[in-house]
Amino acid sequence: MLGELFKKYYKNITNLLPYLIIKSIFDVVLLRLSFINFEISQLMYIYQDRGEITEILSSGYKDYIIGGIIFLLISFLTTPVFGVFIGLINKRILDNEKIDQIKIVKESLNYYFRYLGVVSVIILIIIGFLVMIVLSGIVPILGIFLIIGLFIFMIYVMIIYNVCTEYLIYYNTTVGEALKEGSTVGKKFFFRILILSIIVKGISKILDKIHTNNYFIILIIIILTIAIDIFQVLYRMNLCKISKRK
Repeated sequence: MLGELFKKYYKNITNLLPYLIIKSIFDVVLLRLSFINFEISQLMYIYQDRGEITEILSSGYKDYIIGGIIFLLISFLTTPVFGVFIGLINKRILDNEKIDQIKIVKESLNYYFRYLGVVSVIILIIIGFLVMIVLSGIVPILGIFLIIGLFIFMIYVMIIYNVCTEYLIYYNTTVGEALKEGSTVGKKFFFRILILSIIVKGISKILDKIHTNNYFIILIIIILTIAIDIFQVLYRMNLCKISKRK
């Protein structure tokens, strides 16, 4: 299955280029913003250690704190824009349909809020697990086992729900159905998704090891990372497609 999917992927690489270029430039801009906010967060820790957190909040640094919030908000609100667009392209690749970029942009508007809804529910689930993990640390001795158990279960839930956005796009369904049926697909193909995720994570870690201030090299690394992510989305969407045949 991987070989056949890769052939389809490679065959349609020209159709993916506009997305790759736009998403890469967007990620470079966000990366620059994240560097700025990381530096500011480090400064905040220094000030906090000195007991001068009020000083940094009352100074010009509060603008950077607001900038960090805006950065997270932009990331959250733009996720559906890129996610839906590449999802619709992958759907056409799987179904061997003609890819009209302009038509896909217009069509993607119909998915935006539903995609955002699915992502929001998944984020809330993850936050819920993180809260429980933190609270488990309060319990002596048993807390360690609870933390390990909750962490493993959180990974399991993240993987099975990772398919929900692809299910939403492929079957053009509701948020509720996408979460229900998408997680069912995730359970059915759990180990396939897990293995691919581990491979992708390994490749990403290798790319992350390349440290450079050269923005051209950074751009190439980002393009490779996005290209890998596109294939991963294509793979998960194909699982949604074949799940109906089994």
